[in-house]
Amino acid sequence: MTSKGGKAIKACGLRGLGYCLASLPFFCLWGLCWAVGLAYYALAGKRRRLLLSNWHHAFEDHDLAWIRAAARRSCAHLVELGLMGFLWPFWRRKTLLKRFSLAPEARALLETAFATPGPRIFLVPHTSLMEGLILIPLLFGPGFKGPFGVIYRPLKQPVLDDFIKKTRQATGFKLIARGPEGLKEAMQLLQKGGNLVVLFDQSPREKGWLGAFLGRMATTTALPGKLLERYHAQAYVCYPWHVKPFSAQMRIQSLQAKDAQALLQESNLWLEAFLRKNPDQAPTWLWAHDRWRIREQQEQCLQLPDLPCLPLPERMRSFRLAVILPQDPRHRLALRPMLEQLATCRPDVRLSLYLIEGESLSWEAPVIAFPAQSRRQASFFKQLRFAYLDAIIVCDPTFYKAAALTKTPLRLEVKGQELRGTRAP
Repeated sequence: MTSKGGKAIKACGLRGLGYCLASLPFFCLWGLCWAVGLAYYALAGKRRRLLLSNWHHAFEDHDLAWIRAAARRSCAHLVELGLMGFLWPFWRRKTLLKRFSLAPEARALLETAFATPGPRIFLVPHTSLMEGLILIPLLFGPGFKGPFGVIYRPLKQPVLDDFIKKTRQATGFKLIARGPEGLKEAMQLLQKGGNLVVLFDQSPREKGWLGAFLGRMATTTALPGKLLERYHAQAYVCYPWHVKPFSAQMRIQSLQAKDAQALLQESNLWLEAFLRKNPDQAPTWLWAHDRWRIREQQEQCLQLPDLPCLPLPERMRSFRLAVILPQDPRHRLALRPMLEQLATCRPDVRLSLYLIEGESLSWEAPVIAFPAQSRRQASFFKQLRFAYLDAIIVCDPTFYKAAALTKTPLRLEVKGQELRGTRAP
């Protein structure tokens, strides 16, 4: 069988799967989302820990039961996000118009925008029904004006990527692949006074701008800001308001920013307020993404990358770092300069010092004592799993196994004068 024939069969199978899923009643689809989502939550392991950690950091004032319930619900919405790409192309127009609507304020805003010449940038967050935004031309009706380009990341599976491109572009949106060539195309679109849609809330790691998001240090892509500044575009936030499973109202909000830094800050603050003030909408966001990872190398996590930084809130202490101090008093004293320097390298650090029972520090600092007896010690560090630490420094080889019980994703070991990092398996 030729590769072309194999792709055709896969494409037919994909369309068949989408048609079968779209034929199911909506309560069955939502039940499927919960079944697959709970299975993912139970089996994801490392990704589940990341999911719970993200919720725990963002909503520290809630108890663990609430956080777990919200995390499980977000897994169901994660499956909803995945299914939407298959479902909507096979739903009838009547069904689409019944399940999705355009807010009156959004319609008025678009009408005003279309009447005013000039480029526009629409920022879209990763939510479970963001695929529904593709339907805005259908929901708006006659008078919808383009062109609209959407920057997206091509999928690794060519058949799936072709399916997504064809269905999304059928409504009038042009998909622009990320990369140098895609950037040129996006710039040409804005230069001609077109509209560009950008997903703005994923981490570019050691690129972009540093800033606070949901109380934690994160990096934000600088692309929308640069394009806005260069082409003097008007910026908007476009998002689906989740009404019920596979049903949403499309909303649009105008942003006031006129330069790159202002746009990054305003869009981040908008998304943060959206998640905090709307507990029914918060689980629809993509919480399973490693949004707050800003360094690629483990040993560098104790120092922020040299990037432009947005204004930070005062006394932000969100990077949870635990240090298991050595039993030898001389070694503890030698570590003191490093511990004091941490506040300079990571101004957002929340430092917790752990010392075995019966020992004390030679300087004033709050210390948490842990048991010396092996079983009680193991139980103590297992409980630390639910503190969702970001990193842990082990200064004594005796406690390497104890530190592993915390399931902290980043463990640093002191080897002489060096810190060596290992990612938790």
